[in-house]
Amino acid sequence: MLLLTLAGGALSVMGRLDVSRLLFPGADKVLHFVLYGGVAFGAVGWLVRWRGRAVMGLLVLLALTDEVSQAWFPNRTVDALDAACSIAGIVVLGVLARALRGPRLSIAPARLGAS
Repeated sequence: MLLLTLAGGALSVMGRLDVSRLLFPGADKVLHFVLYGGVAFGAVGWLVRWRGRAVMGLLVLLALTDEVSQAWFPNRTVDALDAACSIAGIVVLGVLARALRGPRLSIAPARLGAS
């Protein structure tokens, strides 16, 4: 998912990805949700030593930075709905990954004299 997200961004900057030719109107919004959400799902699911909220927070910051940076590229446009779909994907699929991962394992030493 991360590679697809990066490839999509690179192709857009180069003017090689025309979102108006996607399968249906609004498909780019679905792609924002699925791609950023997929990255969150994988990151929250596999980076078990990191807190899920920290991972999702970093991804939200990345998504917002990506969206705002589009103002400086002639082939891209800034769209608040794109940012909202990216953030929704990060939160929904990140929380799902956290729920599927289960409770964190605690490796705290046992207390002496505890019954």
